[in-house]
Amino acid sequence: MIKDSAIVAIVQKVSYRSEPGQPVTVAYPVIYFTLIDLPTKTFYNFGSFSDTASIIEAYRPDSTGAAKGGWYIFMRHTQLYRGNKLALADTTILGRRFKRIKGSRTITIPDDELYTPDEIVMYMDCSSDGRILHHPNSISEEGECPVVMVESFRNGKPINYNIFDYSREPLTREQSRVLDAWLARVRRK
Repeated sequence: MIKDSAIVAIVQKVSYRSEPGQPVTVAYPVIYFTLIDLPTKTFYNFGSFSDTASIIEAYRPDSTGAAKGGWYIFMRHTQLYRGNKLALADTTILGRRFKRIKGSRTITIPDDELYTPDEIVMYMDCSSDGRILHHPNSISEEGECPVVMVESFRNGKPINYNIFDYSREPLTREQSRVLDAWLARVRRK
């Protein structure tokens, strides 16, 4: 959701459950909602999507433009992952074709070691229409297609999957009311 120089992201956890002889069950429970105030580059995590929701945490990116929790939206062409990159075969997901590159981590984000992956696979959408928000092209070459999905791995196991999924629907009155309340609260500080 985007409104008045702010973005709201729904942060969900991917939960896998399997029982012998049964299909794997995948759930995506909401953990919290992140309000990103673009003019101040400040992140606010709210426990629920309501106008009276409490702010769980507020933080800003470090000097490199990285913010804990995997938010690298204020970074440009970064050196977070460099060298050891490998072009993977293109893939098609839901009718969209993506270029893929795999890279190895070369630095650690302070205060974010737990969530800093060893390797990532970046999915680049060359049909993307210059979206307001995308992942930094940290292992791809400057000027390549926007990175819209990232798979993160630690010790060879997946730990995170980020996708920027855009809704073209206008905000509902309730969504607009909640965002107005949140913005009024964080901008009067």
